[in-house]
Amino acid sequence: DVYRQVQPRLQPHTPLFTRQLAPGLAFAEEPGTGESFGMFCCRLVAEGIWHAYLQGTQSISSRLEEIKRRFASHEISLERPYLRSASVDTYEFPTY
Repeated sequence: DVYRQVQPRLQPHTPLFTRQLAPGLAFAEEPGTGESFGMFCCRLVAEGIWHAYLQGTQSISSRLEEIKRRFASHEISLERPYLRSASVDTYEFPTY
């Protein structure tokens, strides 16, 4: 299979917010915004940090709360950020 062929060349880590399937292999749905998954998530994090700054709150906890609000405003679950807002995790993947 393809994974076994490329696995020796993969780094063990996977991108933040994705669902790790195996070392170096991850899954995420397109957000449906025209952005890549990574750009979408990075934008939400950046907006959260920026909004906290504009409010004059610079603590880590206030920044995290603003980031959570940004994800929630797009109905993205932080438990399953790799899924679109209306998606249900019914995906089945092989075990590696």
